[in-house]
Amino acid sequence: MTRSLIALALALGLAVALAGCVAEASTFPSSRSLLARTLSGAATAHGVDETGRELVRLFEIRDYAVADAYRDPATGERLLKLAKIDRASPADRAAAWPPELATIGSVFYVWIAPAPDGSTIRLLGKPTLTGEEPCTKDGLDLPCAPLRLRADLVAAHMNGRAEAAVAQGVLAELAVEGYTSAARATSPPPAAGRSDAAPGVPDVEAALDAHDAQIARDAVRARDAAIAGDARAAELARAANLQRDSAGTAERDSCRDRRAALLRQIARESDPKRRLALAHRLPTC
Repeated sequence: MTRSLIALALALGLAVALAGCVAEASTFPSSRSLLARTLSGAATAHGVDETGRELVRLFEIRDYAVADAYRDPATGERLLKLAKIDRASPADRAAAWPPELATIGSVFYVWIAPAPDGSTIRLLGKPTLTGEEPCTKDGLDLPCAPLRLRADLVAAHMNGRAEAAVAQGVLAELAVEGYTSAARATSPPPAAGRSDAAPGVPDVEAALDAHDAQIARDAVRARDAAIAGDARAAELARAANLQRDSAGTAERDSCRDRRAALLRQIARESDPKRRLALAHRLPTC
């Protein structure tokens, strides 16, 4: 009897220990983690505003609503943020739904940049948990919340596949409509921890990602200032968009404008040699 009690106690102790060792994830996949960059954007022959309206329509029929909209006053680039509060289906809810998941939603960032012959589109979607946006492993430093969740639940329910499917569907529908002229001409993302850029050559994709993330942060600052109703804070936010560095001189602004224009040109260029030549011309601001 004593041996049985000892064995039972050991078994219970082992179970408790194993339960405390459940792997957790603090960074989550996004659509950009799964899709090659050529499948995360496109070029259109339409202007920024017209393209934005069509994208809003396509997302709305997928039950996404516009959560925020922002235009960069320096470049004319527009950022749309579209959200779906709950993307779990009734079948999911009827099954044994893990209580840790609460409400799983989805959010998309859509960058629409002006181009000489129309505009370019870049998409990034990621899952949300009870309205919070987790940090994602896709190279973009977007605003996020430090969420932690069991790794098995992330792999099963917050793996970025639903968002990748939406991105592919939206871009495919644009192509069927004849709306897009070409996929965004960029290479697939490099493996984590390395860059495919040659020594001394700017990492074009990283620069584009940094540019997109900066636009998203500017949008958050402008939104927060507007919500606070602080006219002075709103003015400072607008000034920060036009004067990104401390001095904010005309020369530095001009340099940033040239760099942004070259980045957009590189994003549209399909010839690798031409892309490399343009990358060498990127100014350091």
